[in-house]
Amino acid sequence: GNSPLAAMFPVFRAHPLLFQTLLSLVLRIHDTDWTARAFAAGIGVATVGLTFVLGRKLYGTAAGLAAAGLLAVMPYHVVVSRQVLLDGLMTLCATGALYCVARYVENGRLSWLLACASMMSAAILSKETSVVLLGGLYMFFALTPVARLRVRQLWLALLLIGAEVAIWPVMLRLAGHSRTGQSYLVWQLFRRPNHGTWFYFTVLPSWIGPAVLAAALAGLVWLRREATWRERLLLSWMVVPVLFFTLWPVKGFQYLLPVAPVLATL
Repeated sequence: GNSPLAAMFPVFRAHPLLFQTLLSLVLRIHDTDWTARAFAAGIGVATVGLTFVLGRKLYGTAAGLAAAGLLAVMPYHVVVSRQVLLDGLMTLCATGALYCVARYVENGRLSWLLACASMMSAAILSKETSVVLLGGLYMFFALTPVARLRVRQLWLALLLIGAEVAIWPVMLRLAGHSRTGQSYLVWQLFRRPNHGTWFYFTVLPSWIGPAVLAAALAGLVWLRREATWRERLLLSWMVVPVLFFTLWPVKGFQYLLPVAPVLATL
């Protein structure tokens, strides 16, 4: 209801509005700044719980507890997820999609693949940059013969993603969209770099924790002889966004937050 701010904060600019929509429902119950921040923080804490579930499924209860404990105190995750940003909800949904993939590889049930598709759709509707994670899934299935993906199942999953993500452009059209969003996309594609190429490699290690990175690398070395689909899944999920955003000229400090639960699990 603050009309002077309307020009500075247009509702339909670039990103989808899943986080804002959920936040609006919470603010209908209790409309304070504390409520908004508590809602964002609650999403971050939920990601810690989901990381425990993921770690337990992949490597057992002890690994799940360790992964959740590391993520709970990791400065990178804590700082970003406690702010009212889109990346916290995106990371929660993306981690849920990763868990569903693990369940699908275990039992091959279509329901888990469709659940993964639905969670990926929610991640994209939280923040569109999470579409990059689909490349990680492609890399995993392409390099993992044991994870058989039937063509019919793949098409059903892609149709579900398309149907759910279509909510975004349909909503814009029903709301009387303008060319602002398209112009903003073009600007994002061709604007000048805001950080150097090696930004993530020089800045993030101190926020993630050098010990966490060293332990994750040691975990991969330790499991090198087994080389199961589990390590391939986590690596694919991590490598694709890291490479993409390293090459992408526009770099945000929070863009690699979905990688944090993977590092904690490793």
